[in-house]
Amino acid sequence: MNKPVRQSHAPSRTAKAMSVADYIVERLAAEGISHCFGVAGDYLFPICDAVDSSAKMKWIGCACFRTRPALTA
Repeated sequence: MNKPVRQSHAPSRTAKAMSVADYIVERLAAEGISHCFGVAGDYLFPICDAVDSSAKMKWIGCACFRTRPALTA
C-alpha cells in the first residue's frame, strides 16, 4: 500500500520574511494611503521604520515637547 506524500509546511528559504509592521504598511499603501502622520514614541518605532523603508508611503512626524497639543492638532 502506498503511503501518501506528506507536504512540508515549512517556509521556503527563498521567501523573505515580512514583519507585522511591514505588512500593515503594505496593506495601508494598497488601500491608497500615501502619508502617515504621527508622534513617534518607542512603542511606535517599528511602524515608523516600516513607513520609512516603504517606497509607497511617507512618514510625517510631529515633534512636540508636550504630546497633548500635538495629538489634538
